[in-house]
Amino acid sequence: MLGNLAAFMLCGVNVTANMFSRLSEEFHPVNWHGSYEQVLPYVRKAFEETLADLATAIDVDVRDQLLPVIRELCNPDLSKRGHPRGIGSSQQYTLIRYTSQLTNLCGRYELERRIKRKAG
Repeated sequence: MLGNLAAFMLCGVNVTANMFSRLSEEFHPVNWHGSYEQVLPYVRKAFEETLADLATAIDVDVRDQLLPVIRELCNPDLSKRGHPRGIGSSQQYTLIRYTSQLTNLCGRYELERRIKRKAG
């Protein structure tokens, strides 16, 4: 939810809704009767398309730092969701690394905006 919230607050994009809009109706949860592993390739494709849209909507000053965070937090493959240093551990889904990372990113972004305003 944190990745989805970040995408929505910064870009106005709901990652989950955007992904589902890209999925064929047959792969939606109400219609799909197979396993998640079977539908995952289609969900991953929709997720990558959603991230491509986000990449164009995220401010270039924070894109390289924010897009990986959204990817890690929203990844539909649960084995790949979470911070890379925590994957496979009991800390895989902890948000501690992200709260620090996002706090630092907000501070840098605000500082860059102030510098640009004074220069321009």
